[in-house]
Amino acid sequence: MRIVRIIAFREFLDALHSRWLFGFGVLFAVLTIAISAYGVSAAQSIEYRGFSQVSASLLNLILFTVPMVSMILPALSLTTDEETLLILLTQPLDRAQVLIGKYLGMAGALGSTLLGGILLGGLVVLVQAGPGYLASFLLLMLLTAMLIGLFLALGISIAVFSRERARAMGTCLGVWFFVVILYDLLVFGLTVAGPAIPLKTLLLTAIVLNPVDAIRVLYLLAVGNNSFVGATGAVIAQAMGGTAGILLLGAVTLGWTLAALAASILLFKRLDL
Repeated sequence: MRIVRIIAFREFLDALHSRWLFGFGVLFAVLTIAISAYGVSAAQSIEYRGFSQVSASLLNLILFTVPMVSMILPALSLTTDEETLLILLTQPLDRAQVLIGKYLGMAGALGSTLLGGILLGGLVVLVQAGPGYLASFLLLMLLTAMLIGLFLALGISIAVFSRERARAMGTCLGVWFFVVILYDLLVFGLTVAGPAIPLKTLLLTAIVLNPVDAIRVLYLLAVGNNSFVGATGAVIAQAMGGTAGILLLGAVTLGWTLAALAASILLFKRLDL
């Protein structure tokens, strides 16, 4: 464990020194603060105290940006400084420990950067609207951490498999585009086409197969408010239930994360530098 801690701390510092991660963290924090401040002000101006629209906007921001940056960081880290990685792997160290250390270090850097932005947005809401909405922000922070863990492991797998920086970056962007944008369009097309599969079965299967959608519905079930996703969200919430649905989607997300991390360790052990 000492080796893992040393590697994780070094990777954490290296990631924090990254200019692009710092720039993205600042942009993410600004967008989070702006959405929070504007949303609360708009809600108060129309005498509406619900937090649905604000949380929906923040959730969409998180689901759109966090998977991308979580995959790009390892793609850059593992393909840019190959000499340092080669020196590290020539030491009598278990490759699994090396990879886990890098994973934890990058996860810590991403978490402190992105979760810090959400925390700042929460402080804005706290000042403007009181502590009533802090639970929603804490839930958003938890789901963001789950997204970071999952897509960071996936990004490591892609980087180890690709070996080349350009190839790794292109693959990460392709995976992000499919999971975040194209996947829902394909599912929507299937529902409109009227397949033989019942609508409820199709939607539930689609959610389980896409961790981004699983996180979205998990938030929906946890807050118990499906008004901002319309009738489809209501059908999904009713089908999956309350606590059972939350546990199921949490287990699905954890399963995706462990599978991606196991794949990255397996590929890393077989890596021939």
